[in-house]
Amino acid sequence: MKIKISLYALALSTVLVAQPPSVQLNQVPARILGHPNRDLRTASPNWVEGRELTTPQAIAVDTSTTPPILYVADTGNNRVLAWRNPVNAANGAPADLVIGQRDRFRTSQNGPGTTFTLGLNQPTGLAVDSQGNLYVADANNNRIVRYPKPLEQPADQLIEIDLILGQESFGSATGGSVGRLPNRGRSSPTAGSLFFSDLGSNILRIRMAFDATGNLWVTDSGNNRVIRYPSRVLTPGNFGADADVFLGQLNGTSNTQNNGVTDKTTFALPSGLGFGQDGRLYVGDARGRVLVFRNPSGTGQAADRILGIVVQVQGQPAPPPVNDQGLGAPEAIFVVGNSPYVADPRFNRIVRYDLPDTWAPETPTAISPRMRDVIGQPDFNQGDPNRGLRVPSANGLSSPVDAVAIGNNLFVVDANNHRILMISGGAPFAAPATKVLGQFALDLNAPNLLEGKEFFFVGVFQGVQYRGGGIALDGNTLYVADTLNNRVLGYRDVRSVALGQPADIIIGQVSPTRSTINSPDGNQNIPNATGLFLPH
Repeated sequence: MKIKISLYALALSTVLVAQPPSVQLNQVPARILGHPNRDLRTASPNWVEGRELTTPQAIAVDTSTTPPILYVADTGNNRVLAWRNPVNAANGAPADLVIGQRDRFRTSQNGPGTTFTLGLNQPTGLAVDSQGNLYVADANNNRIVRYPKPLEQPADQLIEIDLILGQESFGSATGGSVGRLPNRGRSSPTAGSLFFSDLGSNILRIRMAFDATGNLWVTDSGNNRVIRYPSRVLTPGNFGADADVFLGQLNGTSNTQNNGVTDKTTFALPSGLGFGQDGRLYVGDARGRVLVFRNPSGTGQAADRILGIVVQVQGQPAPPPVNDQGLGAPEAIFVVGNSPYVADPRFNRIVRYDLPDTWAPETPTAISPRMRDVIGQPDFNQGDPNRGLRVPSANGLSSPVDAVAIGNNLFVVDANNHRILMISGGAPFAAPATKVLGQFALDLNAPNLLEGKEFFFVGVFQGVQYRGGGIALDGNTLYVADTLNNRVLGYRDVRSVALGQPADIIIGQVSPTRSTINSPDGNQNIPNATGLFLPH
């Protein structure tokens, strides 16, 4: 699946002077609002300090340690966050480690062509091997990088990358796009190249998984294939190794796209991937389906079954648009007790299937088995974000794109709510969420965090780009239009504002942590006497 990250903001550096235009103005700001540091380290919306998320896209767990470590691809902030003990972490707890940036406050796009070649540029996939090494699909650099056992590295040092797949080097700080081009700049793939991004707006979600013998499987989405890197090439210092198995293609140099929903030998932009303990491989693609391989082992191999296809039977009424047999846009697949779960972000849900050995045989009128359980919706026939509510909750989801089970707890990447939810109680995970990372509470969903001291001036809302940040002075009192947070912040005396100080008054919201349109109602079509909608 393609994603487009379109969230930006500007820090407000204000110099207040009363001099005629002919006088040279002081270029050093006397006060800085909306940013935690005097030097500008981020252009992401709102406040960044190592606990918040902007459009997260992937999650992985390291079970080689006790307790297991949770990694989250904080895609919009170009980094990965790690929580050492996520099950016992408090709501909104800071991450224990930030990977891909020089510190907790930076969010720039890094990697080849920048001064930080060890960094990341829109990571969209994660995996952890049995030794605890972290693999990151660094999508906008068209590479996979490995950070060895990140939480065991010295706390005062940047984590080195010891393995690169898809590219042959780190690139350089002056090399432009060298070291990050799709398929290494060639018009067609090779056995060792990857196509995760066109370096423009088309950035693909990538999934990775290890099989029982330590081979790494990857959805090479832009090349319409799933590839396997044998465990023998996953060694420190090995850059640009070749894959040895290519599902969806007949060889390592073709990238033909699937043209039929029932074709079991080819893919269209595969992006979901997961293994069961029984060795079955599940692959989701842009045809709205999941292909199931009983024992994946050879190039060009056909799948055994397809999930997510609804066959319209002549003379029978059409099924509802959202149902218990058809998938909307399957993404991540994870397996609990050999029962597969599929993240279906188009319908804002995660669905569970019964054990594969219990599925009814495929027939011309019933290709796919029916779903058994649903997470994020009250039933199989509803698919609205957040269950149709205008604010998130413990029960609803908005574009869930990945999930991972840790014992009796399920962690879900709720991408459009900019949060990670924890659902306890064990399979089938039917209970409401009890914990959230990336937000302070289960009913909040701003990109990054809101505490009443940050701004979101420039961004895209419903396909339209807005540029806000209007200011007004009333004596020494400063008012700032925090446009995409649907509020105005007021500072009583701007002459004495300290770095990182919250506003003295917030107009248009019921609390410093909210950004609701026309608060508190949340209905953009009905203005009220208390809230605001994109104030400029």
